[in-house]
Amino acid sequence: MPYTYTIPIPELPVPLDVFRRQVLAWAQQFPLVANYTSNGIFYPYDGFDELIAVSKGEPIKWEQKNSFGELQQKLAEQQQLWCGYFGYDLKNQVEKLSSQNKDEVGFPDIFFFEPELYLYFHENTINIYSKEDNVLASLQQIQATPIP
Repeated sequence: MPYTYTIPIPELPVPLDVFRRQVLAWAQQFPLVANYTSNGIFYPYDGFDELIAVSKGEPIKWEQKNSFGELQQKLAEQQQLWCGYFGYDLKNQVEKLSSQNKDEVGFPDIFFFEPELYLYFHENTINIYSKEDNVLASLQQIQATPIP
């Protein structure tokens, strides 16, 4: 991403847990939001840090029939971070399996989007990445967001 800003966590004007909740409340204005967190659980090989990503754009389009082949092709073409998920029934494209369970949620088998802005929470810093020159304005909006 062309625009970045790093905030040392001790310099936040509010405690870190309050800032995280402000980010999540602020993110509700976007149609596409991803929040990845380890929930403080230890994972082998360091697991991952928290990431909150947002976009006003459209999700990446998929044919849904050969998702892994299409994914491989799209990953070779793109250079940016994607956020999304692989659905449980994607297993049916790998093996001759099927599920008889009713789909109560209606999510597609594969869903990804390219964030316009994301916050990456590290142990001592928070990095904000954006496609546009709006990092400081977004940070001000986040800090002004009330927690519901």
